[in-house]
Amino acid sequence: MTTSAIRYGDGVIFIKDSELREFLKAIAVDLSARPDIAWLIEVCNSWMDDHENLPPGLRDIELDDSLTDDAKKSSFRNYLSVLLTAESGAEIYDLKVARGVIEKILSKLL
Repeated sequence: MTTSAIRYGDGVIFIKDSELREFLKAIAVDLSARPDIAWLIEVCNSWMDDHENLPPGLRDIELDDSLTDDAKKSSFRNYLSVLLTAESGAEIYDLKVARGVIEKILSKLL
């Protein structure tokens, strides 16, 4: 199974491409209901486009390109924290897999 990376600052975590896909689905599910992070819609669309169009193993996410100020970093961190406690979405994405990726991001990158 191929892996890609999520990078932020000097940190990097490697995620299986299939797990990255579940993470992206988890992020995208409730974005339209969150006007406080409307900026993330365009970013998420770009990540999803890369995931669908780049070869396996090259689907990296560079958080530095998106989290360009403290407010965005904080709102992204808060959104991920909310997703950790979400009970819905299981019919759209694998909740357990998405939570695993989110936990790695929160503990190792943010």
